[in-house]
Amino acid sequence: MSDDNVVVLDSAIEQTLNFDGLRLLAVLRSKEAETSVTKYLSEFDGVDFKNLTLEEFEQQGITSDGDMPDILIMEVKDEADGASWIKAIRAEEENELVHICLLMKSPTKTATVNLLRLGADDILSLTPNDIELSSSLARSVSHRAGSDGRLAQKPVRTIVFIHASGGAGATTLAVNSAIKMHRAAKVHGGKACLLDLDMQFGDADLQLDLPMRSNLIDLIKSPDRLDFRMLENLMVEGPEGLRVLTAPEEPLPMEAISKKTIEHIISLARRHYRYVIIDMPISLTSWTDSILRRADRIFLVTQVNVVALRSARRLIDTLHQENLGEMPISGIANRYPSRGPGRKITISEVEKALRIPIKKQIPNDYSLLINSLDQGLPASMKQEKTKYTKTLDNLLESFTEISTDKKAKKFGGSFLNFGGSNV
Repeated sequence: MSDDNVVVLDSAIEQTLNFDGLRLLAVLRSKEAETSVTKYLSEFDGVDFKNLTLEEFEQQGITSDGDMPDILIMEVKDEADGASWIKAIRAEEENELVHICLLMKSPTKTATVNLLRLGADDILSLTPNDIELSSSLARSVSHRAGSDGRLAQKPVRTIVFIHASGGAGATTLAVNSAIKMHRAAKVHGGKACLLDLDMQFGDADLQLDLPMRSNLIDLIKSPDRLDFRMLENLMVEGPEGLRVLTAPEEPLPMEAISKKTIEHIISLARRHYRYVIIDMPISLTSWTDSILRRADRIFLVTQVNVVALRSARRLIDTLHQENLGEMPISGIANRYPSRGPGRKITISEVEKALRIPIKKQIPNDYSLLINSLDQGLPASMKQEKTKYTKTLDNLLESFTEISTDKKAKKFGGSFLNFGGSNV
């Protein structure tokens, strides 16, 4: 094959090819592509394969039989045609995790790179051979392989920290969680990113001692240019390679970035990072619901005093009024004294008042945190064996590979249940 053509291959082809139970939807326009793909798939009895014409796909959509496919193989005419379809498919939140393989006649390096940036997973030749198809299918299987070897959802985790009130400490928890989750992701070849969406007063960059802030003006001026390359360029590299989208240098109106653009940012981040940690602004915005609906975990951070709990309850009531009450939300009691005169309100009283479970009580280690903030060095990097950092490990271990035990635990953990005690 010439240098102008590429085939996306990786080590997944070396794995045992077990495609039993794989759901595959194809949109093949030419006889050549249809023959090549169907001949290969006929070798696997366990593949649920359905081929649609372009007209049928336009009418029925990606869930033509009511079920979401694991893989969509789609023949496109050229780069522009492929870009149009990728944007349309990825615009729907439920399609974020579908493995999209485009078939294209003589794909160039430039076209391949551009389409991958837009959200394609593989770009193959119009009549792919067995090796190309095996690699693409195996990669999809490996993304969804659960602990029992069966197909499972790709382990994307979007964790959102929301403030019950100013000074609750949500940003500090988000920053320290991002460091720990980035370390966990790197063990498995992935990455984490931190999105500071308080575009007026966000200070995650200070807590990480970053050399600069994200230039969001470029995004505001040209939102249509947003792709993963632009998002990466907007981000600043933090400790240990953590990528951070910071608040801008000058405060911006909260609506300066549109709801559609915010949704696109989250979608791109979810596709390219194993963990996405989001620090929300204190104020509610037109795009608050878009983020909360995409979250796997929502932590409402509050201190345990009458004023803070009143603000937290008002926020929860507002979410219910906006039909967001059934989101996977639980509380974090931050700076909670373990004993002594400062401990007046019990956790059971907090849960009764807020009507959500309190996932964790974060100890009040003032000396550690104030030194951490002054030095721009997160507590999770400054001292890893304190009660604060161990409690944070325990908070995160149910949905990351972080483990507080000497023996590493397998990835797992149930989703949060609104209003329940098990999280």
